[in-house]
Amino acid sequence: MEETNVEISTPKDHDFDETTSDNEEHDHDHSTTSDNEEHDWAIHDHDHHLQEEEEEDNASFSSFQSYYACYSLSKIDKSHLEHGDQIIMPESSIHKLLSLQIDFPMLFQISNDSKGRASHCGVYEFTAEEGTVLLPSWMMKNLHLEEGEVISLKSVKLEKGTYVKLQPHSVDFLGILNPKAALEECLSSKFFCLTVGDTILINYNNKDLFIDILQAKPSSAVCILDTDCEVDFAPPLDYKQPPKELKPSNFIPFSGVARRLDGNPVPEKRPANSIFGPSKTQDNISEKPAKTEIPQKKEFQPFTGKKYTLSG
Repeated sequence: MEETNVEISTPKDHDFDETTSDNEEHDHDHSTTSDNEEHDWAIHDHDHHLQEEEEEDNASFSSFQSYYACYSLSKIDKSHLEHGDQIIMPESSIHKLLSLQIDFPMLFQISNDSKGRASHCGVYEFTAEEGTVLLPSWMMKNLHLEEGEVISLKSVKLEKGTYVKLQPHSVDFLGILNPKAALEECLSSKFFCLTVGDTILINYNNKDLFIDILQAKPSSAVCILDTDCEVDFAPPLDYKQPPKELKPSNFIPFSGVARRLDGNPVPEKRPANSIFGPSKTQDNISEKPAKTEIPQKKEFQPFTGKKYTLSG
């Protein structure tokens, strides 16, 4: 019986290693690709998130600015707004303000660029004609504005006021029983902010009173809504200091003692007689004149005379 030799071919070690290495390399490449894709998606999500945050931040810091023709409130039946700092804007402006996420209360810097004048105000309502705003007369006067002139409106954030110094124009303000309480009542309901250099108009007991804003802290323009603000007053512009009363003096002229230059007393000298006779001295003046006796008339007594005859 012949012996058959069968050769069983087995893969060589290096072939096995190469195959294994190829598989591992493929798996590693697939894993690396997945990791890279995940990393790319993570970067994309992060960038998108940052972009959204940046857009939100930009929106929160965006400010409203527009130009309008201005007219006084006297053109409409809103006379009560003349004694405050609130204006009337067009309806289109409220949509833009809300889209920019402007916080309440909405405060604005109002400027007359041609004259270099600026002030600050709040808004009362949005009912003005498109392209126009309505202002109090005193505000137009402060800004040197005429009817129909163009102004710039820009939204601003003002710090809370802690101190203001005011100067009334008239002494009529001193006639108010409690000026600080009266002023608080007028300002709290009619004004949103105060600007140094402005002359505002308030009404108390049906009397118009003009007041200058001299100082404000912590800045030259402050918000006075919901704040504890210290108020100081300067004397009214037409106030006059009353004249001082002169006190009576006990001074008697020429009553001092004569002195020589060497310090020795001056010897007394009797005054010389004048051509009109001796001058009167102090002693002579002080002497009382002697009383002269007036002879008393005898009392008449009838039938007490001597007897006479016709023949003598």
